[in-house]
Amino acid sequence: NRNQQWVDTDEEGAFLLTGLKQNDYRIKANADAEGSTRWRGVIEGVSSGTSGVIIKLEEPGRIKGRLMMSSGAPLPEDLEDLVELRLSTVSESDAAVKSKHGALSLNAEIKADGSFEITGAYPAEYEVRLSSELYVHSDASQRYVYPSGELLVTINEGGVISGILLDPLGAPAQGCEVTASTGESSGRPWGGRSRGDSYDATSKEDGSFRIEGLKP
Repeated sequence: NRNQQWVDTDEEGAFLLTGLKQNDYRIKANADAEGSTRWRGVIEGVSSGTSGVIIKLEEPGRIKGRLMMSSGAPLPEDLEDLVELRLSTVSESDAAVKSKHGALSLNAEIKADGSFEITGAYPAEYEVRLSSELYVHSDASQRYVYPSGELLVTINEGGVISGILLDPLGAPAQGCEVTASTGESSGRPWGGRSRGDSYDATSKEDGSFRIEGLKP
């Protein structure tokens, strides 16, 4: 990128950026900390020709939380294999707390009891995104500001559509793709995706199909 310049610091942490046009700059720094997540630092509004700039690297934090069934029912067995959870920074124009480190996407490590931990977090507002073939996020618009307290995420069993697929002669049609979608059609009903959510299943030997994890 012609608008960026990267240099390495020396053993005393000093750096020198040269050949800069007259302007104000955002200076970023990062370092791989042995045995931990990458450290980052940033300072805004540095004019070309400035000397003695000091950047303090930040150590990323950890977010702890729990998954719960919105009904209060016990969590399913093997939850950690059924659900994936990720935090992504809200776009800068819409964030209550903007990320100084650009777009971040952080994956949760989920345990069997529903507790989870997310590492590499820096202060920002995040969107809470859940993906699963069987379960749906109770609050699809949930956001979380870090740092703050425990992150609680509630889930529901997704809806189900099941049926039988028959060929033109009325016999079971095996191995066929069945799609349930919301929103407007892409204009290509066969093989085209809708502009909403889309869910797929494949018919079995007896023609039966079952589409799970549907949002309300």
